[in-house]
Amino acid sequence: AAQRKGTSDYVIPTGGLFDACTMPHYLFEIVAWFGLAFVAGQLNAVLVAAGMASYLAGRSVATTRWYEDKFGTKWPKDRAHLVPGLF
Repeated sequence: AAQRKGTSDYVIPTGGLFDACTMPHYLFEIVAWFGLAFVAGQLNAVLVAAGMASYLAGRSVATTRWYEDKFGTKWPKDRAHLVPGLF
């Protein structure tokens, strides 16, 4: 859809993992946090990664609900929140 000056039109994200889950970029951010925790080898780094995973999981559910409200029946009901096929 062409955008008019001063407006923004929301669209359903598609392509890549966006066809399987709402927030694939959050999934890879979580992978990066746990990668850093692994390299650091410190308990506090693991706790930070776990905290970020918890926060981003909650945000992915909220975002899915927003999309469901915004697009109604157009929103694909089989799309996961964060991890394709699991959550």
